[in-house]
Amino acid sequence: MLKTAHAFANGFASFCAPLYDSLQDMATVRAVTDQRRATRAQLNLPVRIRWQGPLEQRIEHAETLDVSRTGLLFYRTQPLPVAARLWVTYPFSKESPAQPETPARVVRVKTTPGGGQLVAVELQPLPRPKVVASPPGQRTAERTAVALPFSVRRCGVPWGEEAMSLDVSDSGIRFTTPRQYQVGEVVRVVLAAGPWAAAQSELTARVVRVEPVPDSVEHHVAIQLEKS
Repeated sequence: MLKTAHAFANGFASFCAPLYDSLQDMATVRAVTDQRRATRAQLNLPVRIRWQGPLEQRIEHAETLDVSRTGLLFYRTQPLPVAARLWVTYPFSKESPAQPETPARVVRVKTTPGGGQLVAVELQPLPRPKVVASPPGQRTAERTAVALPFSVRRCGVPWGEEAMSLDVSDSGIRFTTPRQYQVGEVVRVVLAAGPWAAAQSELTARVVRVEPVPDSVEHHVAIQLEKS
């Protein structure tokens, strides 16, 4: 099990490293002192949108109407709540086996004369990998910030929660959830992302940290994959 976990994390790092430069071009942090709008380009490109529905994650394919370094505008038939969290793959290609998903937030929704919805989203930048200090006796872990889908299930509960990682290391995953988890709680994890989708067996993990998200009902939860 530990070998599988290490292979998973090492795969994450090697898979995501070449993507950071392109992601930074797509999602650039705007300085507080610079309030100018980013230049928009009218480009019609395929985009895949993922968001958390009431019971499970939803995936939809759309086409951009215009893009900028900080956001996208696309059309859909149904509205999305302002401030809703999304993950977008842009430009999306069905031929590519694994593509990065960029976290985003809905910032504006406008109804068209025909009843459709113009949805504007702001892309949120992915930071570079960072080294996180570990407790004495354990080696430090390098986190790779990447949004990839997985499921986490409480022991004794037949169904799991579909989630998206905030970052991963060779020993664990951190994610955001509205559900309540307790430090020390044992959970089961299924990794299902890109090249690692073949490893469908459940891994055992333990909740090691729970941090409330300011001004939100959600929490950042860190889980550590356990040795077999």
